[in-house]
Amino acid sequence: MDAAGVEQAVVIGSSMGGQAALDLTLAHPNRVSGLVLIGTAVRGAPYPDINEGPTAELDTMIESAENASDIDEVNRLEAWMWLDGTAPTLIMIGRLDAAYIRAVDELAAGIIPDARLALLDGVAHLPHLEGDAATLDVIADFVDALAGGD
Repeated sequence: MDAAGVEQAVVIGSSMGGQAALDLTLAHPNRVSGLVLIGTAVRGAPYPDINEGPTAELDTMIESAENASDIDEVNRLEAWMWLDGTAPTLIMIGRLDAAYIRAVDELAAGIIPDARLALLDGVAHLPHLEGDAATLDVIADFVDALAGGD
């Protein structure tokens, strides 16, 4: 972005590129006006070594959920830890994508503030590479809404 002279942008990432888009958004939130994730896996980063405060409390909650083998609660809490405070976000999922991708992305859409979930019919993990016109339409509508066009 610096090399291109772009101060702020809507960032779009698909699959593993979604993780890079999340990393950019979390590291430089003032540079990201919107975030589009397509079929992205959401994985937590290593936990910081913090012994007090909100992060330590959340770490304790995650550890308790892990000890109870409550995977749904672990996923909810990890998404809260790593995704809180993100930019307006569009999460797109092909209805034919892998079940675990759909589950994680649907969970993320419920936790990320201002997130919008779009389910795409007839496509799998990389709908834009499948030539799905609806994918580009959904992205265009999201970007237009951020710019005040709709």
